[in-house]
Amino acid sequence: ALNNLVVTLARALAPKIRVNGVAPGAITGRWLKQGWGESYDAVMKGVAQRVPLGRPSDPEDVSAAILSLIAGSDMVTGQVIVCDGGMTLGG
Repeated sequence: ALNNLVVTLARALAPKIRVNGVAPGAITGRWLKQGWGESYDAVMKGVAQRVPLGRPSDPEDVSAAILSLIAGSDMVTGQVIVCDGGMTLGG
């Protein structure tokens, strides 16, 4: 639904406004730690073993993806950048 929203808004607001999104995978930090509770460390270890880049994303990885959209080409709109260490590539 969010990917579709990005595309729809990009079409509706162009050319004055560019709309892009970032889709992170598992992100290290307090939100997931609170949500997963005691299983957090085991889940993150499993994520690290499954992703091609060998670790879950951290907040700095996601912010770098966002900044790349802001500072990058003005010709990018309607795109969703996946920032998941390659998890969506499968195994």
